[in-house]
Amino acid sequence: MGGEGEVGQEFLAVDMIAPATPGIHRSTWKPRAPDGTFFPYEQYVVIDVRATKAWAFAISAMYAGVAGGMYTLFQSFVNPDVFGFHQIVLLLSMIVVGGLGSIPGALIGVALLGLLPEVMRTTMRGLLIWQELVYGLILIGAVMFMPRGIWGFIAGRRGAR
Repeated sequence: MGGEGEVGQEFLAVDMIAPATPGIHRSTWKPRAPDGTFFPYEQYVVIDVRATKAWAFAISAMYAGVAGGMYTLFQSFVNPDVFGFHQIVLLLSMIVVGGLGSIPGALIGVALLGLLPEVMRTTMRGLLIWQELVYGLILIGAVMFMPRGIWGFIAGRRGAR
């Protein structure tokens, strides 16, 4: 299957996806009436919110632990300076600018603020030293004018039509 010291990646993927699948199947299940229409399933499916939040926390902790272990394996050295204040502010800005509580919003924030240094490096070389200021202005603008983030703004405009 693999060489010496090689991890079976297909098993790792299955092991990481398997804990999340019961919630996916349960949330997409909709009962049907005999005529083929859907019942309002909120009346029939009872989900324990406290247990669901606990499972979500446990699964996310597992993913964080696996990611930390994989990071250690690839770097072969753990240094706390890698995740300093700048990284934390950048990650928080990505989430706030894109939109809290939504995966598309987080992806938009990552794309926007992840590509910003590259755009500044290629087009505006003189402004690269002002990168943190640009992050701050984007964050302040997003909080003031789009409090639900870019994705919340898009979803609100789409829902208003």
